Amino acid sequence: MTLPPRDAYFLMIYLENGLHADIDANGGSTEPRHYGVGAVCLVDLRAGVAIRLHCSLHSLAVVIPKALLSEVEAIRSAGAGRLSVPPRLVCRRGEADPVIASIASVLLSLFERADTSSTTMFRHLATAICAHLLHNFSAPPDTASKGADAGTSLSRLDDDDRLTSDHG
Repeated sequence: MTLPPRDAYFLMIYLENGLHADIDANGGSTEPRHYGVGAVCLVDLRAGVAIRLHCSLHSLAVVIPKALLSEVEAIRSAGAGRLSVPPRLVCRRGEADPVIASIASVLLSLFERADTSSTTMFRHLATAICAHLLHNFSAPPDTASKGADAGTSLSRLDDDDRLTSDHG
């Protein structure tokens, strides 16, 4: 599975256990990684991303434009208008997130409905996802201006709140 570069984040919520490996820019592959039910994978699509599946994939995937994150952050911080630089999220892989898993359950039920209220609900749920990600996955302000992750090179905060690269 390959996603082209975009000014967005990609959020995958695993509905069943999954197993896949990241593919780097040179075509090399990491060791397959297990993703449990309810786990999330959040990556920056600035340079695109590619994975190799090692089982059937049962997940809910959402592309979150950085412009939408900026709008939600402006509301969340009671600011006016867009931020000059979109907020930066810390990419995560395989972490359980019960809030996102609960929102995913609601989203799945909306896909089964055919009424027009679903569109309004999708908008509200998109805002809720963004607010949750901004609250729980934002990079600290001093690291937000540093370069974003490229491709499958994901970052996380280590125990000393330093931004570190996670390649597998």
